[in-house]
Amino acid sequence: MRELSLFGRAAHWLDHAGGAGELASYFKPKIDDTLLSNWFDPAIPAHNPELRYCPYAAIAIDPYKGKAPGPKAGTDRYPDAPVPAWLPAAAARTTYGREAASTYPLIERVSVRGFAVGIACQPCDSDGNGDFLTMRGVQFKSVAVGLSVGNTQSRNVHVDTCAWDNCHTAITTSMHGRRNGRLQGAVIDAVISDAIDIIDLRNGSAIYGPITFVQLYAETIYRIGHTVEGGASVSGLKFEGCSFNFHLHSDQPGGRGVPRYVLGNPVNPGQPSGGGSYQIAFDNCSFAEFGTVLPLEQGGVVLRGSQVRGRYVDGGFSPEMWKRLASNSLAGGLVVPYLDPQNQPHRIMHTVANVSDPMAQDRNVMSEPMANWTSRDHPASLYCQSLSPAGGRRREGIANVQTGGRLDKAAFVDNTFEASTGVWTFTVNRTEVDADADGLHAGGVIYDRSTGLVFWIERRGGEPRAYVITAHLQNGYRIEAGGATRTYPEGAFSPAGGEINVYGGRFFTPHYPTFFDTNASATLTNVERGDGFDTVDGTAGSAIQAGDRLYVDDYLDAWTGDGRVISVGPGTITTAGTATDTKADRRLELVRRAEP
Repeated sequence: MRELSLFGRAAHWLDHAGGAGELASYFKPKIDDTLLSNWFDPAIPAHNPELRYCPYAAIAIDPYKGKAPGPKAGTDRYPDAPVPAWLPAAAARTTYGREAASTYPLIERVSVRGFAVGIACQPCDSDGNGDFLTMRGVQFKSVAVGLSVGNTQSRNVHVDTCAWDNCHTAITTSMHGRRNGRLQGAVIDAVISDAIDIIDLRNGSAIYGPITFVQLYAETIYRIGHTVEGGASVSGLKFEGCSFNFHLHSDQPGGRGVPRYVLGNPVNPGQPSGGGSYQIAFDNCSFAEFGTVLPLEQGGVVLRGSQVRGRYVDGGFSPEMWKRLASNSLAGGLVVPYLDPQNQPHRIMHTVANVSDPMAQDRNVMSEPMANWTSRDHPASLYCQSLSPAGGRRREGIANVQTGGRLDKAAFVDNTFEASTGVWTFTVNRTEVDADADGLHAGGVIYDRSTGLVFWIERRGGEPRAYVITAHLQNGYRIEAGGATRTYPEGAFSPAGGEINVYGGRFFTPHYPTFFDTNASATLTNVERGDGFDTVDGTAGSAIQAGDRLYVDDYLDAWTGDGRVISVGPGTITTAGTATDTKADRRLELVRRAEP
């Protein structure tokens, strides 16, 4: 099929949404366009994109294959179509009951506008063939769903230089026919704009074969989409050289809000969609214009040479240090399930904010398995597996602390969540050492294991054993018009029951390899570089300052029970704990800077 323009009856309504403006555009219409069920004129039920076996499609491939899915034409199935006089009845495929199906269909330079579904491959209650579809130069405009594949035997769907504009879902395998479609192909040089979801691949066969997106440009989107949970036969999903711009995220009154995740599965909130059984890789991609966090709820997700730069960064970092610390810990906002990088070799280009002076210059850095440099002003992110002194031997590896606390919410007291503001306050029974290790301090990040909701900690008040934590929700909410209330379209947060993961970060290694002596006392002496120069003093520019905490590995060398720095002098550090022995030239590897 070549050189056609198909204009459907739904165009006017989808373009104007009943007078409310284009759906999935910069300006939020009066209806909730994040819901697929709102993408049709309610006065015309036949235009409902969720009609499983008979969607209003511009092109339907093998719609009559197999038995009729139901008795009612227009709701359960397509009506039988008349057979042209010139076509032998035996060759007709316009009534149900035939098993013949298409193979190698080609759709080239076709324009589709104003349909519930642009192209539906086997929206029938049958499976077999309907395979090796090629789309080249196809344009979709004002459609609820662009391409829908319903059958497991589809295979090797090839999409080349196609474009989507104003749609809810660009590509799906989970909506029509048997709702168990399979792509197993490549999407090359596609352009997707004004879309809620790029993909909906939540069915079992969606990723039975590998899927690759190459040089996809996506702007004004809400989510990348939904993925299938892991399984023995699941392959992989790869994005190479793709650009994702989440302009539809909004924390302003009347906006669409911020989704719970940008890639994940809605069935098990908070759980890794793939469970680590398959990988979703982003190679040389960019993520921009999201709010404060970029939740990728996929157990096997990995970013390699990709840039993370949300609107929060582009608009300038907040002067509030707790926000800067939280953003830095997440390498600009990346959230993975349970805040557990799973030893994935992430390489993330992001902007790291100066957490000592809000007026000082921020830096562009690469968080990777080995970070070449960190400092007290620019601590490492969660995704740095090891650190290296900037003034030392290149690629010297000092293991970073990539874990925090795992706490049961049932143990909290005075535990309240203010739904209208998204502020969570609770009191926790932890010592100062444990609270710091858990990440329960200003700038800490909380991940709710039951919902996947993310909080940033503004402050830790109170006293040890009764710390009062105040944290702010970062995803999964919408601020209603007027700004007085918030709603939670993807599920509300409950402060009672379940567990949370917490990560505090703030780790750095001194600029130069640094050593010190213990003397069975609280004072560490000869704190100096390997060449004998002091690296600490009592000035504001000292590499280590009062309130910082020297990291002590209890498994390798538990030389003190409390490495919190009380004071610093020329070549000396006094800690809250007493050294258990006398030993020269201990290596000062990791330091956790003081909370703001």
